[in-house]
Amino acid sequence: MTPISDAGYWDAARNHQLWIRQCPRCAASLHPRRTLCPACGCEELLWRAASGRATVYSVSTLYRAPTPELAPALPYHLGIVELDEGVYLFTRFETVPGGAAPGISDPVEVAFAESEEGRVLPVFRPSPR
Repeated sequence: MTPISDAGYWDAARNHQLWIRQCPRCAASLHPRRTLCPACGCEELLWRAASGRATVYSVSTLYRAPTPELAPALPYHLGIVELDEGVYLFTRFETVPGGAAPGISDPVEVAFAESEEGRVLPVFRPSPR
């Protein structure tokens, strides 16, 4: 069994790039945590840059922080986006402080935010497309 390695995803994020997996055999675009292509069974997946463009698939606004450290950020918006490549990612949405959450099917684009621990995280913000 191949261990899950999403190091390429986080290495790319530190450089403000969004990477996903791609199958070299059938060219399927895959989630960064995939270790096997579900379409053809290939285990030799490659990393490739994603466009960074996406559509909101689901969204939820949090009004209560799961930890005290996140309380100053309230309210904030989380959800799932579908990348133009067809890959779904769980994400945080970046809006103006107190701003409304994006709507379902709204276009969004990747941006990068640094966490309190110094980790660079891909987030999504409204796109003018």
